[in-house]
Amino acid sequence: MNVEDLGVFELKVNGSSISAGLNVFREGIMQSGYGLPVATAKFVFADHHGALVGDQALNDGTKLEILLGQTPEDSVTYVFSVYSINSYEDNGANIQEAYCMLDVPALTIGAFRDMYEDTSSGVVGAIAGEVGLEFDGPDSTDDSMTWINCGSTRLQFLEQTCLRAYASDKSCISLAVDFDTIRMKDLFAQFSKEPEYSLYYSINIDDDDPGIKVSMDESKPCSRNGFYNQATNYGHTHWQHSLSGEPIKLDKIDPVVLGDGLPINSDIKGQVEASAFTMGPGFDTGSGDLPGANVHENYYKARYQNLRFLSLFTEGVTTLSRTFLNIPLFTPVRYVHGSVRDDDSAESKKHTGNYIVGGKTLLLRGKHYAELYDLYRPFINETGNTPTVGGPSSSSASDGSPTPQISREQDLDAAPTSSDSVNSISAKATNATGNKPSIKQPSIIDKANDVNGQINSNVSGIASNGDTLFDDTVKTLNDNLDKAEKKLKDLGDSLGADFLADKYGAGYDKADALMNEFQGAMAQMDLCKKLSGLETLTVDFTMNNKDKVLNVISERESVLQGALDSNIGAVNALIDKGGVPDSYVDAPDIKAKCNAETVSEINKALKDTLPDKCLDKRDIDKLNGPSIDLSQKLRKLQKQLEDLLCAMGLGV
Repeated sequence: MNVEDLGVFELKVNGSSISAGLNVFREGIMQSGYGLPVATAKFVFADHHGALVGDQALNDGTKLEILLGQTPEDSVTYVFSVYSINSYEDNGANIQEAYCMLDVPALTIGAFRDMYEDTSSGVVGAIAGEVGLEFDGPDSTDDSMTWINCGSTRLQFLEQTCLRAYASDKSCISLAVDFDTIRMKDLFAQFSKEPEYSLYYSINIDDDDPGIKVSMDESKPCSRNGFYNQATNYGHTHWQHSLSGEPIKLDKIDPVVLGDGLPINSDIKGQVEASAFTMGPGFDTGSGDLPGANVHENYYKARYQNLRFLSLFTEGVTTLSRTFLNIPLFTPVRYVHGSVRDDDSAESKKHTGNYIVGGKTLLLRGKHYAELYDLYRPFINETGNTPTVGGPSSSSASDGSPTPQISREQDLDAAPTSSDSVNSISAKATNATGNKPSIKQPSIIDKANDVNGQINSNVSGIASNGDTLFDDTVKTLNDNLDKAEKKLKDLGDSLGADFLADKYGAGYDKADALMNEFQGAMAQMDLCKKLSGLETLTVDFTMNNKDKVLNVISERESVLQGALDSNIGAVNALIDKGGVPDSYVDAPDIKAKCNAETVSEINKALKDTLPDKCLDKRDIDKLNGPSIDLSQKLRKLQKQLEDLLCAMGLGV
């Protein structure tokens, strides 16, 4: 199956591929990230003719194998296991929603009793190998001890092990189970590395930035510092009983400062100092150099430190790409956020900077593909009216005057979302900040989407009706689709079959509705020999009018095949006239040069400077769309004809 922007996609149920001709797959969502125990997924199927039965039935434990990538060579395969099914009927189809988790039962299910004499990174790496996953983590950590799993799942044991993992007094160890890899990283250490990707939103790519450069399609900054600071960073003290007689007190952390400051307000912290504390469960079982010690000397400090450091990662960005990237979790990236004003794109200093990938979502819906990334960092560049802990002092510390701040209204104006490309928020001008009222300005993406027709004049030529050759061809393709659908409707009406109107409503395609019910009846007869009243009427009508029904279905197939042949001929005629490159003959290539919808290419398109005869992605959609619709209708109808012939004992 070809999916837009995703050259290769295949779905197998219990090792057997689902035929693309059945048009069963509707949607797939796969997620992994910090906070999820393991990678999860949801797949939605629309089964019109009982395809998901037998070995391909969706039940508890069914294996769903997903292959995706831009080419077969760079494709990846992930295996999920179904744990819950939601099934319902919709417009003649059995809709099945399969909720899945990564297929690693040795990690997620069962109680184990294990003992490992190693560092925490050694333990995680060993368990990854035992359950069949890759391991991506540090070679060593400074926490060697005997780690004991007393009757927990291996996943629970890994979570507790990483919570007590320790590399230094500035380490922040985190764990996540990606689609095929257990990843264990010191988050602060990740920030010390050069970014592997540079992601740009609504701003041009800078060739001097590090890593692989990608233009993102949508972005939304977000901050949650107040909630997390209240939970763990204001006056958080931990007491732990100790065999030495003196209780262990933990009340300080020494984070790596990765910017102008950390999001902790010093005035508030001073007011609540030592007002919140937690008590450790049970007694110290022996740490450090004490006799009988069986935990590493930073066992309690590690948990306290990891939790408080993690709560500093409060500044985030959610960003979306329609390109296959599949960036691994915890990868360091540089994110550049732009805002468009007066036809120029300016960099937002507030949101631009280094982040790590904390979560990702891969989405397949219809013939479209997208990836959503959650980026995080412990950083602010706005100190506010009081100094932040570990950051520079504001002017309020000396003269009581407020520190000029970045306007929240300006920030919102610079952060388009998927539902509103640019938030338009009025801001009154003030002497303190000199803010101008916000004016809604379209982004580069908005401008590109507003352009109608073929935007590259190099792909031109004038047809007899005055349109360009390209636009004239697109009109022909859509006309062929419209004419075919009208002929299908007329052929369906010739059958009568008015008894289906109550279920399918006015204006329904009678032939398609009849065959949907007929196929459903055939599946029911195979399963339990019991039909509904409507199915009984359908079978009776079809068998009593079998010659007429067979002729109508055969004619409908000829109509669709003829329209599809006409569309392919129209595209090839456009090529013969020099309108588009030869590489688009018979099957336009979704990976052809100049097809990526990047900001730089959108700018070229707007300025009409794309290379000669180069198609952008929207125009390839125009050439592909009508033929794809016809192909899907044809595959469905061929299956209907096959089932009808078999039911009549005529073979295929």
